[in-house]
Amino acid sequence: TENCMESGCCRDAGYTCFTKNKFWANCNDTCSRGINLQDPKEHRTPWSCDVIGEKGHLMCGSATENCMESGCCRDAGYTCFTKNKFWANCNDTCSRGISLQDPKEHQTPWICDVIGEK
Repeated sequence: TENCMESGCCRDAGYTCFTKNKFWANCNDTCSRGINLQDPKEHRTPWSCDVIGEKGHLMCGSATENCMESGCCRDAGYTCFTKNKFWANCNDTCSRGISLQDPKEHQTPWICDVIGEK
């Protein structure tokens, strides 16, 4: 489980980023306020279940989807990199400039700025 407090995004469809406290938030399909008996004993403190920002409903992007809005990636080890002001993609690395792996009609330079958490 990852802390989604910063990104507000969840890797799995149908999941939302819910807060436990001011330090921790987690992606779950539902959330019930109060103590969750499925939490490890040492972490059994109440959940507030507030949804993180407006991004709480967004899914993280895949390697073929635009992650510009969500700023997070479904696949572990991937980062959301900007290509231009309209497109960002989840990749394990990014090199500034034109990528010959892009389709010919999309071979424009990558900016490679990181969106969201790395």
